[in-house]
Amino acid sequence: MSGSLRLSAFVPAPPAVVYHAWLNGKQHAAMTGAKATSQAWVGGKFTAWDGYIFGQHLELVPDCRIVQSWRTTEFPEDCPDSRLQVDLAPEADGTRLTLIQSDLPAGEAERYQVGWQQFYFEPIKRYFERLRLKSSTVRARQPAAPRAGKPAAKRTVKQPARQSRKTAAKKPAPRPKRPAKPAARRTKSAPPKTRRKASRQRPPARRKRTRR
Repeated sequence: MSGSLRLSAFVPAPPAVVYHAWLNGKQHAAMTGAKATSQAWVGGKFTAWDGYIFGQHLELVPDCRIVQSWRTTEFPEDCPDSRLQVDLAPEADGTRLTLIQSDLPAGEAERYQVGWQQFYFEPIKRYFERLRLKSSTVRARQPAAPRAGKPAAKRTVKQPARQSRKTAAKKPAPRPKRPAKPAARRTKSAPPKTRRKASRQRPPARRKRTRR
């Protein structure tokens, strides 16, 4: 007789984020901490926990439901695949994840229930809590947007008037005035030389001869 289980947990992330992380190999590995691969379409194959889990996607409802054929390497060879259904519903600021699994090997339901709790739900919660904390830290570091105010008046630069092609003939620049000649110094004219009237020299008086 096959076994079944049902689990539910709150995940601190929107349904769309959880949905895409579950179907993406890299993000699935980041959530669980082990290697995973996934072909995210109906009929696509997937692996998880380093190949310990493997199966095929049977039904995909975006952001809402994932249905898979699911088994592990511990399933008996003659045991069919189990059916796994993951339902995602918005709740508060996150997602209510409900997991329903049927057709498990007889007597193994309780063991797999513990495995889901320990190796999926707990690491998934921690993963999205870290992402939320990181995003809130980034927002806090971002500078606040400036308040909308009056736009600053643009400074208009007056452009010089364009000169018309026909420009008036430029007037010749005035010639510099020649410096005025310095005024001639007034010199005192020497008094005209007066001609000395040649005085008529009187002939020397003849000495009178005295008779002895």
